[in-house]
Amino acid sequence: MAKDDKPVILVVEDNNDILNYIGSVINNAHIHYAHDGNDGLEKATNIIPDIIITDIMMPGMDGIEMCRQIRQSEILSHIPIIVISAKATDADKIEGINSGANAYLYKPFNAEELNATIVSLLERRKSLQAYLSRNLALDENYNEKLSSADQDFLNKVIDLIYAQMSDLKVNLNDIAESLNMTPRQLNRKINAITGDNASRYVLQVRMTRAKQLLDSNSGYTIADVAYKCGYEETGNFTRAFKTLYNITPTQYRKMP
Repeated sequence: MAKDDKPVILVVEDNNDILNYIGSVINNAHIHYAHDGNDGLEKATNIIPDIIITDIMMPGMDGIEMCRQIRQSEILSHIPIIVISAKATDADKIEGINSGANAYLYKPFNAEELNATIVSLLERRKSLQAYLSRNLALDENYNEKLSSADQDFLNKVIDLIYAQMSDLKVNLNDIAESLNMTPRQLNRKINAITGDNASRYVLQVRMTRAKQLLDSNSGYTIADVAYKCGYEETGNFTRAFKTLYNITPTQYRKMP
């Protein structure tokens, strides 16, 4: 989402009249435009949109190949795709869905149907984000409703956070570099999957680990837990824990 919470939508279409028409009928969104699959991939990688709307028949890279490459991209794989095409057979629709499209609309399309599809895909993402946020905080299996690509991505992020915790230097720029992303791309991707910005998500992962250690019968002191979560200063750890849970680690440990 942009700063004003309007979704960022990328429209990929080689016909300028249709391109502009699609942009004109979408409600309450920031619209970006691309004229073929290659242009679409480049712009998608740059802006990390919330939704991509694409035609199939385009010069150069067509919409089917663009969908496939998006689904194979670690940076872009989470983005919902809507195909709008004049190819209207069941076989065409099946090919579009198999290539990674989340919805397939026929030309001439109905503007209300397009907007309803956009809202549905965004609401589905928000519902998943709320689920992930709730269940990560509860230390439950928050991965169970993720796509395999999103699950693999978050597992990589978590592994990198844990490795940095062991070295006492959790740094988002280093995490992004390890994933061959820019910090902005990392932030957009984590936000799209979880609803949290990257800094908040890292804090969630560290404090979830802290709760696991505090709940264990290991005999760790608060300072020990702080150190294992990547904090050299216990005071910094206590402030971070309270920021997320509104109680200190000591208060948490005393809870029944």
